Amino acid sequence: MNVTSATKVLAVIGDPVRHSLSPLMHNGWIADHGLDAVYTALPLKSDDATSVIRSMKALGFTGLNVTVPHKEAAARAADRSESEVANTLRWEDDGTLSAFNTDGLGFIDALTEMAPDWRGRVSRILIIGAGGAGLGIGKALSAHTDTLHFANRTLARAEAAASAVPNGRVLRWEDLERGFGAADLIVQTTTLGMIGQLSHDWPMQLCRSTAIVADIVYKPLETDFLRAARARSRCDGWSRHAHPPGRAGVRALVRRETRYEEGARTLARGARRMIIVGLTGSIGMGKSTVAKMFAEEGAPGFDSDAAVHAMYAPGGAGLRPWKRRFRASARTARSIAKRCRSAWSATKRRSSSSKP
Repeated sequence: MNVTSATKVLAVIGDPVRHSLSPLMHNGWIADHGLDAVYTALPLKSDDATSVIRSMKALGFTGLNVTVPHKEAAARAADRSESEVANTLRWEDDGTLSAFNTDGLGFIDALTEMAPDWRGRVSRILIIGAGGAGLGIGKALSAHTDTLHFANRTLARAEAAASAVPNGRVLRWEDLERGFGAADLIVQTTTLGMIGQLSHDWPMQLCRSTAIVADIVYKPLETDFLRAARARSRCDGWSRHAHPPGRAGVRALVRRETRYEEGARTLARGARRMIIVGLTGSIGMGKSTVAKMFAEEGAPGFDSDAAVHAMYAPGGAGLRPWKRRFRASARTARSIAKRCRSAWSATKRRSSSSKP
């Protein structure tokens, strides 16, 4: 890459943003298409993100992708916006700023690729989170479903998101179990489970066996949310990585068509440069402490102990084959035990009646 004073500068802004794969994907696409541009990630901590975004034109930026928590500020900063939230900003030739939201388009791209028959399977949708991504995805899915529920830890945000969608409904956070049990598609759009963020004990054991489960967090690629779905072997779970603000986002920024396969190849090239570390040892030797240290530095990790515990917990996937195998034996054992108790009771009665 030959960077000059004429090179266009693009970036993703947000807080947190160090986990983002966007620089890897976008710079790969830029190189593949021979564009004179460079893409980076910039952490933005500000109480007035709208003003900061407007000022970035003077610094030479051509376009931006926007992640949490600045998507609403991005829409306000623009001269024109197609939605009240935006994840893509582009400065036009006349100096004005256009805002787009590609979250919904990108999610439907990914959903169609991972579950091609989803339109025939989905009539009730649960979206966890009511931020920019959740609202964008909800609007895109609204026309394809009967009801769409938003659940958010802050009730007012769920109510605002639901009111912006024609068939939107509110599900209180304390009613998540009911929502998991009723939904055909569950979409996790919060930062819960992201590296460095809080996690949550999801009621995945209640979801339908035919449910589709998606998490838009992609670092780690397998979040606690998806791990819970797979451990239960009940849901079709996947993560929306290598998708917008990847594919649709880069279309808006550089005005070039891209393909999902290009993004996947770019990520694969980056993956070949990754270092994989495995931690083994007996109890008390420090595996968990070292794993926590890596996690605090932003390294994705997989806890096999937790996965095994989940598999063999009550209702876990590891128990079901054994239950099926021994169910008949258990019924037989209970029948034999019942007959033995009856015989023993009869013997005791005869013995008592024969005493003088």
